[in-house]
Amino acid sequence: KLSSTHVQNAVITDGFFAKSRKPEAANFTEAFKAMYGEEPGFIEAVAYDTASMLIKTAMDKSVNSRASLQKALAGNIIYNGVTGETMFDKNGNIQKELFFLTIKNNQFVEIESY
Repeated sequence: KLSSTHVQNAVITDGFFAKSRKPEAANFTEAFKAMYGEEPGFIEAVAYDTASMLIKTAMDKSVNSRASLQKALAGNIIYNGVTGETMFDKNGNIQKELFFLTIKNNQFVEIESY
């Protein structure tokens, strides 16, 4: 309890926040809870975004091989998923938007930047 007063208003980042008010995250959380009876975590959200990004990209008519899939993913396309905006740079490194959180009344609360 003593440390709880020291962390109030601290700012941290996370790759996914189930209680986010961002529509993509909120809709995903609602659907996941309806299906599994609990909130999704980071792994579930990243797995969903990864599968969605791959399927969406692979369905493009110009993608007809592994090489063209790789090229399409690295094409500076921003994918807006449940974990925020995601894209790959020219070296294939992922660039991710993060969720900024703070602690208020002993609970994590999203700092909304939109």
